[in-house]
Amino acid sequence: MVAGREVTYKSPLHEMTETTPTRLWNDSADIDELKYSIENGAVGATCNPVIAVTILKKHIAEWRPRIEAFLGEMPAATEDQVGWKLVEEMSVKAAKLLEPAFAAHGGRDGRLSIQTDPRLYRDTAAIVENAMAFSRLAQNMIVKIPATRAGIVAIEEVTYRGVSINATVSFTLPQCIAVAEAVERGLSRREAEGKAIAADLAERIVILSGKVGVLSARRDEITRAVHATLRERIAALFPQVPLDSGRLEQEAALAADRSDIAEELQRLEGHLEQFAGLLASSTGPVGKRLDFLSQEILRELNTLGSKARDLRLIREVLEMKSETEKIREQVQNVE
Repeated sequence: MVAGREVTYKSPLHEMTETTPTRLWNDSADIDELKYSIENGAVGATCNPVIAVTILKKHIAEWRPRIEAFLGEMPAATEDQVGWKLVEEMSVKAAKLLEPAFAAHGGRDGRLSIQTDPRLYRDTAAIVENAMAFSRLAQNMIVKIPATRAGIVAIEEVTYRGVSINATVSFTLPQCIAVAEAVERGLSRREAEGKAIAADLAERIVILSGKVGVLSARRDEITRAVHATLRERIAALFPQVPLDSGRLEQEAALAADRSDIAEELQRLEGHLEQFAGLLASSTGPVGKRLDFLSQEILRELNTLGSKARDLRLIREVLEMKSETEKIREQVQNVE
């Protein structure tokens, strides 16, 4: 009952997801099954080779053309390689259905759990490579890794690299503890590196802001240089022709306007302030926003460079572009 009226549920599953803390995950990536589960409150799903075979048997008419397409695209591929391509594609299709839940729950739910190749259970490097490839298939992938000796080391490493994981083949309490500790170690490493990156980015933003201040202070000087350069060029081209001072001033004003960098400096200052603010105060993911701002900073610097007629200005812009490229490189490591 809600506020004196009876609530109708679609099924016992729907009632469970609506009235209890239980998070329902569909233990399959079958699209029909997943759609039904989502309608009844499911917020996750799973895919692995066994599930993929079940889906193929049930929907072979749908998947046969894709298998033939894979064979055409990869004529030298083995059955194993084609099979894993199918697992990946099934996982991506299922992950797409879960995107609304992923957005609604801020990434905590709405994930597709894709299992690493179980044959790699003793090879840490291979598990890490497999997990990283799977994590790139969709933003809401969570990678399932075995709680073996090699798997525990892999869990720490991929967690450090920013991959969300869950564990399989975990039958004992010591295994559960080992998985949790591996995740904690990975997160601690990531946090320590994140602080170092943030400090480096902040220092570079201070450098760029200082250079913007220098350029702003030189605006009048640059304008006067444009006037002087125009006079010298006209005098050199037409040494015997008397100069019309009024017309010269008009042309100089037009040239100075085309070379004026006030708007670019103002936008640069705004981008840099916003970048610094995100570094200082944001507690959530900011990588995409920082990457966008670094691109905007570079765009303004390119415009500045195209307007530059002063050697010192050209040098300053080149140095600022170099700093910005380093910022963009670092931002790729920010979540």
